[in-house]
Amino acid sequence: MLDKPCIGFGKFIKESREFKNLSLEMFADQLKVSYQIVDRLEMDLLHPSGSLIKKLSLVLNVEENELFNLIWCENPVKLH
Repeated sequence: MLDKPCIGFGKFIKESREFKNLSLEMFADQLKVSYQIVDRLEMDLLHPSGSLIKKLSLVLNVEENELFNLIWCENPVKLH
């Protein structure tokens, strides 16, 4: 796994969750994680493991590779 997370992946996760009309708690329940984990993901404070990426892809109906590439970058954008 790459060790450089992309910036802004949390926004994609949040918008995808909201598009599916899922509350933070409902989404966390479907992922079988705490709502705090989802909250941290959506704020780009937590970078998901491969197993969580797999769960996210299933719940959000996004290809696992596409989601992986949105989360992990070889050359992340740096904010100045």
